[in-house]
Amino acid sequence: MKIWNAKDLLDLVFEFRSLAPATEEWTAEALTGNLPRLVRLQRISALLRAFGLTRAQYINNANKFGLENEYANNTEGKAVQNDVALFLEGDFISYHDYSQYSVVKNLIQTASAFEGDVYKYGDVEYFYSFFMRFRLELDNFLRVNSGVAYAGNLGIRSAIKLTDEITKEILKKAEYMDDILTEIINPERLSFTEEVLINEYGFPTDDLDEIDLDNW
Repeated sequence: MKIWNAKDLLDLVFEFRSLAPATEEWTAEALTGNLPRLVRLQRISALLRAFGLTRAQYINNANKFGLENEYANNTEGKAVQNDVALFLEGDFISYHDYSQYSVVKNLIQTASAFEGDVYKYGDVEYFYSFFMRFRLELDNFLRVNSGVAYAGNLGIRSAIKLTDEITKEILKKAEYMDDILTEIINPERLSFTEEVLINEYGFPTDDLDEIDLDNW
């Protein structure tokens, strides 16, 4: 069975977002009539639980670090948001031990421009939020040619060929960005077998490839 890691979670979220860009659709209720998207959301939800990245798990983390009141204040106005949207915002970061983020801390400190410009609590969350927004826009760009048929017109074919070549170069940068994001998402570098995800975190057993074929 497949071994799932934080990079797989990112890939799933990016793909799901491209299929369902409206955040109000990111619930099981909203996707009842769309099995391909629903199963993808169920996979994401299981992985979020496995990595401790759901809102309910933040509360447990907050209890560990004595942040109960801060948690309540920080999530005010977020009650209508779902776990996937909060994950993309980096809401989970405040409720983790900042000592876990030493790799990212070093990266952030390289941007120090003057003597008083020092790393402080909250910088990882600000970094992640901005970096993720950029990565999401980059994902939109990288998907421009996806699903584009090679038409008979030579001009279109040549444009697709050239943009595909450019995209391959940009993809290397995107992979580097993903490495940084996964360092924040999963500093412990955990991974899970599919069997564990199914038995312990509710990972769906549906054959997604078959579902996609049936719903093409």
